[in-house]
Amino acid sequence: METAEWGGLRGPEGEVRQVRGTLSMSYSSGKIDQARFEDLRESERVVGQIYPVVKNADGVIIDGAHKKRVNLNWKEVVLHVRDKLKTLRLRIRARLLRMAL
Repeated sequence: METAEWGGLRGPEGEVRQVRGTLSMSYSSGKIDQARFEDLRESERVVGQIYPVVKNADGVIIDGAHKKRVNLNWKEVVLHVRDKLKTLRLRIRARLLRMAL
């Protein structure tokens, strides 16, 4: 079981692993820099897939596009929403909740 530490996470062998903070990225660009890509890959390896990729009923990713780039098999949840405005609201809400963590 992993436990949170100041500035890192305790890995499976009990060692403390440093995890870098979230970098500022433009969601609309869809780009992810190499450092963030490696951070997500390391996070998945150390603590697993905590939050799924969220898609709408049409398969559009609402939240988790970067996770999907790290691992095409990242677990997914489909919300039965087709309305573009509701999809946008869900995307904004998911991002705000993530920022609050």
